[in-house]
Amino acid sequence: KPIFTLYIWALSNFSGTTKYIGDAIMAFWGPPFTPGNHALQACLSALSMQSTLQTLRPQWLSRGLPEIRMRVGIATGHMIVGNIGSEKNLEYTCIGDTVNYSSRLEGINKVYGTDIIIDIFTRKNVEHDLFLRELDTIQVKGRSQGSQIFEVLAEQKNATESQKRLKLEYEAALELYRKGEFGLAENKFTSLHQSTNDLASKTMSERCLEYIISPPENWLGIVVMKEK
Repeated sequence: KPIFTLYIWALSNFSGTTKYIGDAIMAFWGPPFTPGNHALQACLSALSMQSTLQTLRPQWLSRGLPEIRMRVGIATGHMIVGNIGSEKNLEYTCIGDTVNYSSRLEGINKVYGTDIIIDIFTRKNVEHDLFLRELDTIQVKGRSQGSQIFEVLAEQKNATESQKRLKLEYEAALELYRKGEFGLAENKFTSLHQSTNDLASKTMSERCLEYIISPPENWLGIVVMKEK
């Protein structure tokens, strides 16, 4: 299925712009053009685009066109923003570790079967407005420490009962997984996948089975991502 990717960065001190990168869109938020909660604006944009795609897919399929899906990675932090390049090739853009991390988060959606993943700094700015599910603690290439990641499910006011149940049961299983109780965690993840077809639960269930067979040494609850 065709995949359309989006990297989003929410800045705290700079202005925002967008550009195309192949099949991806890069976007960032910041003053003076986008005042307010930039992390929230980024997440609401991602939710809106996913909602629009959900409406358009049946129309495309009815016309014999491919179903298009989109993944989003959102990170909040400091970076260099401005006119970057040479005299012959200059563009207004942003660079830095936060930019790279958001790109990594977009790709991590493939591992968990999710649509929108945000980092912990974004979560701190949106948790009162958005309904989030903690997915895991990961260490991506280029970073030496693990970091929690979260899935954006809906606005708080729009969260469904099924989403609330998913969050509650998934995070309960995640707690067992972090404690190294892989057998109990695997049972819960498997049951949740079977009842909801949640792909993140399937991923975690399979990982628990691997760890039951071959227990990890010095377990800290952090999974190292081997691919970008």
